[in-house]
Amino acid sequence: MSTTATLGGAASAYRRRVHVADRLARWVISASGLSIICAVLGIGVFLFLEVLPLLRGARLSTAAAYEAVARDVVFIAVDEHQEQALMVGEAPEVQVVPLDGQAPMRLPLEGLAGQRITAAAHTLRERTVSLGTAQGHVWLGTLALDTVFEGRQRVIRPAVTTEAVVAAVPGHRITALGYREAGARSLLATVADGRDVIVTRIA
Repeated sequence: MSTTATLGGAASAYRRRVHVADRLARWVISASGLSIICAVLGIGVFLFLEVLPLLRGARLSTAAAYEAVARDVVFIAVDEHQEQALMVGEAPEVQVVPLDGQAPMRLPLEGLAGQRITAAAHTLRERTVSLGTAQGHVWLGTLALDTVFEGRQRVIRPAVTTEAVVAAVPGHRITALGYREAGARSLLATVADGRDVIVTRIA
């Protein structure tokens, strides 16, 4: 009798363990399936939200408005962090304007004293900018806003470097120009007085 009771108790305990393990396995499998379904649905919602802007029309909104500090602006650039703007107007100087409303900084353009800037050109992915004047000269150099780090602090600094000043069409107003650098030889094209195209090769 005692042996039979012991075997019956062991079998009953085994069946309880199997039942608990079976319920735990069902719960784990159900939870895993639901998590996979939720993950797939989440990916679908994410892709839908990413594609949704492509289905809308283009929109243009004004983030801020600032009064131009340079007169008759011919060239303008903004740094990659959208903190400062660099502008060149008719005066032979560069004005660096913080976009938070602070006072602008003025930097002279070497070699253009007493001249009036009337045109500008800039080639994509190149730092060289060309500026034409009403007196027929062309300023070639670097006009950019560089990001540097002083310790851990990010600082935006203007890069203004004069490479050359060329008397392309002395005495004639430059109304448009283009400049292309190709190693040791460069090509400068200017429109003088709005009618004549002058091509100059610089070696």
